Amino acid sequence: VSHKAAIPRDPATFFRRFFTQQAGWGLSMYEQDWMCTEYDQVEALQSNLTLADLWLQGMADGAAGAGCSVQYCMPYANDVLAAASHPAVTTARATDDYFQGTGQWAIGGTSLFYAAIGLLPFKDGFYSSSRKQVGGQTEGPETKPDREALLATLSCSIVGPMDGMGLLNKTRVMTTCRADGMVLRPDRPVTTADWCFARADPGCHVYSTSSSFDSAQGPQLQA
Repeated sequence: VSHKAAIPRDPATFFRRFFTQQAGWGLSMYEQDWMCTEYDQVEALQSNLTLADLWLQGMADGAAGAGCSVQYCMPYANDVLAAASHPAVTTARATDDYFQGTGQWAIGGTSLFYAAIGLLPFKDGFYSSSRKQVGGQTEGPETKPDREALLATLSCSIVGPMDGMGLLNKTRVMTTCRADGMVLRPDRPVTTADWCFARADPGCHVYSTSSSFDSAQGPQLQA
């Protein structure tokens, strides 16, 4: 425990009880936010060799027991690597908070790391409309909503339009999915192309992914 953060002394018992309490809520995914702050602020995580592993394991096992998945947010690299041992951890934030920087949409580099161990890179929510979002965390306007929707779709992760009431652009959102809500995602998350690494240019955003179809239906498509 610190004055800003805390983790349970007995993670297994805590999360087992926590997820039992959520029964009937319709909870399908649990997001653990501020993970880097937890490590920086809770001294026990810096001195106890096993507590961090027990925390992540208790979280994942509790979620799995309740039929839920886990999403990491603001994780350190060690958190992401640990997720390889926990099937319940399926996604992790791959960007800064929405509107917190001009490159917030650029998930390609982080996606390479996450996808290598089976995690899907979540781009964070976005405004699907270019209208001002009065009353929201940020009013916008979003000047490139098509790019936001496209990258969210190609991430293979959650597509999260977060417009205010009456402001969502239904036409744009429905380009990301079928009528039943199934996201039209590719076979693998979009990643930064090798060409960018060969140029040693961190500002290079040439991305690639692919989708395969049955040979009777058509050839493989690459984007």
